[in-house]
Amino acid sequence: MPEVGSPSTGDRTVPESSPALAECQHRIQVFLQDACRRVPGMVERKSRFGPNRALWLENKEIVHVHSDGSVDIRLTRQRIRRILPEFKTDPRIRFRRSEDADWVVVCCQSTSDEDFCLELIELAGEVNCAPVAVPSGRTASRARA
Repeated sequence: MPEVGSPSTGDRTVPESSPALAECQHRIQVFLQDACRRVPGMVERKSRFGPNRALWLENKEIVHVHSDGSVDIRLTRQRIRRILPEFKTDPRIRFRRSEDADWVVVCCQSTSDEDFCLELIELAGEVNCAPVAVPSGRTASRARA
């Protein structure tokens, strides 16, 4: 799923005003709107990591789309560690090299991949809204920092 505004789809370059690019932009818009409907409080706005649209929850960017059809999803370190054994060999998911990474990359190349991605976005909505445990002697705002 190419980025909004990206002139590339797969191996061929598409003129910026082509019907193929317009179709890709429409699919991305529908995909992001669908994800917003699934997660209460999620809103769509510009990504802080690039020029494209992203999904935000409680002032935290949770999802953004890349031109190669991949979607970055913030699942948190703790959740990534939990799902790693189950999805380590799944070709749709790329895990970041850093053990401290909060993000996974999902390759969306089919409708079933998009459905899988939407499920992970729902999970990201849950884990990014979870209450923060406050260690004794610290304030909630310091614990979140």
